[in-house]
Amino acid sequence: MVEYLEEQFQGMYEYLSNGERVEEFLLLSHQAMIILEVEEEFAKIIQNSMDIEEIDEPLIMRIGVRHWNEIQLHYKIIENT
Repeated sequence: MVEYLEEQFQGMYEYLSNGERVEEFLLLSHQAMIILEVEEEFAKIIQNSMDIEEIDEPLIMRIGVRHWNEIQLHYKIIENT
C-alpha cells in the first residue's frame, strides 16, 4: 500500500507543485490523502461520496469526495474475507 500511496502522491506533486522541491511540497487540507482505518470513518465518508472506485491494487479502495471544486482522496485497505 505504501508504494501505491507514494505513486499517488507523486502524481499530485507533478500536477500541483509550482516548482518547489518535493521535500517542500504541501497539500492543502482539502487535497490531503486520507487513509481510513476505522470502519465507522469509512461508512461516514461513503454516505457523502461523489465516487467510489476500486483500483487495480487488489486490496485498496480509493474514494473521491468533492470539497468545493476539488476531489479529496481517501484510501481504505479492503480486508480479506
